[in-house]
Amino acid sequence: MTDEDRDADRPGQSGLTVGDGDTVLRYDPETATYRGTFDPDATPPSLLVPLIVSALREAPPETLPALHYSVDPSALDRICVPETGAEARFTYAGYRFSLDGTGIVCVADADE
Repeated sequence: MTDEDRDADRPGQSGLTVGDGDTVLRYDPETATYRGTFDPDATPPSLLVPLIVSALREAPPETLPALHYSVDPSALDRICVPETGAEARFTYAGYRFSLDGTGIVCVADADE
């Protein structure tokens, strides 16, 4: 399978809508990442992360491992607020995440 075939099989090529519909991730084949923005005040990162994986896997969130096995959910919510300007990076359920307080989220397969 070529990289192009693998990219074509990715969900949400035109945009992956997550949760409440306010977060849309776009796939960038050059970096092999999904990128988007979110409102940390409206959707806490600790809720957003499982919703993203659920959308990527097309599986219910309750079928995913608990987030606290990868990162402290309350610490994640405290870090990713506009006032801190901080960034959190971690791996969860086979995906590498980068989120920050400005509302930027990047997701990539952990194996790539």
